[in-house]
Amino acid sequence: AAGAEALTVVVSNLAPALAQNRELAQLACSGLRRLCLCDPSLSIAARERLVKGAVAPLLSQLEVSEMRTGVEGLASELRAAAPPNCPEETPTPQKSMATRLLFQLLASVDTPNPEMPLEWISQAWPCLEAALLRPTTDAASESACLALSTAIAKARGKPIAREALLKATPILTGASARGNAPALAALGTLVRSYRGFADDS
Repeated sequence: AAGAEALTVVVSNLAPALAQNRELAQLACSGLRRLCLCDPSLSIAARERLVKGAVAPLLSQLEVSEMRTGVEGLASELRAAAPPNCPEETPTPQKSMATRLLFQLLASVDTPNPEMPLEWISQAWPCLEAALLRPTTDAASESACLALSTAIAKARGKPIAREALLKATPILTGASARGNAPALAALGTLVRSYRGFADDS
């Protein structure tokens, strides 16, 4: 775990330099992906710090095409590890962890195009619905709500943001009615964001 913490700090600080060397960047991304997905010694918290503190900063420095390839490759693996469950089912710890890492990745990568995160979230929509339709609130639903509300707020005014807002509102409303605090917070964020947009227009 200490090694993973040190690696997170190193990659975060060296991300701009690593991104200048395509081969080194690919090796670093591959190694980080293996750590996040395959190292049984890492706690969930350590994996989350790797995603937010190392993987996302490195991917954010890459050219758009390479960024897209890197994000979509890792997201695809995480989606496969977190298949949607029936709302009544309690997810296994592994599935919950994969869902958390998936949405933390999508929320943490700094993209030059504000529509890109919503494109990625649309690919993960079944995972988002599964996280929010469960009768209990967990860290996976918190990560999903944060990624969704952040992505919609960044792309506000774009058609893809309006479509996502219309699609998400009934899900967030239903989850809020069941006492899901992250869903309620996400609704509040979106209301404030679009109220401000309307005032500015």
